[in-house]
Amino acid sequence: MMLDQFSFISTLKACSRELAHETGQGIHGVVVRSGHGLFTNLKNALLHFYFVCGRIGDAHQLFDEIPQKSDVVSWNTLLSGYIQMSQPTMATCLFREMCSKGLKFSTTTITSVLCAVSDLGNLDGGLPLHGHCVKMGFCSDLNVATALIAMYAIAGFIDLGYKIFYQVPVKDVALWNCLIDGYARNGQLQDSLALLQLMKHEQVKPNSSTLVGLISACAAARASGVGLCIGNYVEEEQMALDAVLGMALVDMYCKCGFQFLEGWKSKCEIMDSHDFRLWGACAGRKCH
Repeated sequence: MMLDQFSFISTLKACSRELAHETGQGIHGVVVRSGHGLFTNLKNALLHFYFVCGRIGDAHQLFDEIPQKSDVVSWNTLLSGYIQMSQPTMATCLFREMCSKGLKFSTTTITSVLCAVSDLGNLDGGLPLHGHCVKMGFCSDLNVATALIAMYAIAGFIDLGYKIFYQVPVKDVALWNCLIDGYARNGQLQDSLALLQLMKHEQVKPNSSTLVGLISACAAARASGVGLCIGNYVEEEQMALDAVLGMALVDMYCKCGFQFLEGWKSKCEIMDSHDFRLWGACAGRKCH
């Protein structure tokens, strides 16, 4: 049976899911011997596979062996791989190399580089990127807008993040989550709470990620009033309590006051996720 490039790509995706490094490396050898290694989409699948398996050196070697590095997808795969492997400096160096070669950027490119800049805390590097996004019309892209808001939030300029949020015509829940978390990170809990209410007014359904960052900020600040409002919001909206949201609430109630935790223990019974860590936290957490 003759295997084509699509068969190899499907198999590599399965290897990526299972972190089957040795099997995937064997497939790489078959790809080279069969002459299929010239296909760009197959090379990109191999790049992704090596990054998922944590093999940065193998991924970079494969990328260096590509004769004509004109495919933006290959560069983007390498960029996102560096971000996934917590290598923001390497990602920014790769981006500079892209610039020197005069390659055109996509929204995926910009999103990855913005994540790298945020991880490095380098706002000076992010400002020119924002300018480029404005020039190219990328700011309406939800992934780019979310990355820009996160960058400004980390740098302590969340109000600049709000301006970006306001200008996006159609907002998804991830964009709302990013801004709410950004205000919480900067200690502006009341603003986060106001956004949560505005989200409800706009009929955007929150998820557990919407609240976890805000709840954690309340716990750190011992902001019992805001924390109680969030707990009431969870009840009013009848939100499904997964383990992450449940643990965040338990931690907040412990730090904000034992009476809140006592009143919430019964809610564990209606959780969709019966996580033993949560039950243990409810039963044995020492509150301050």
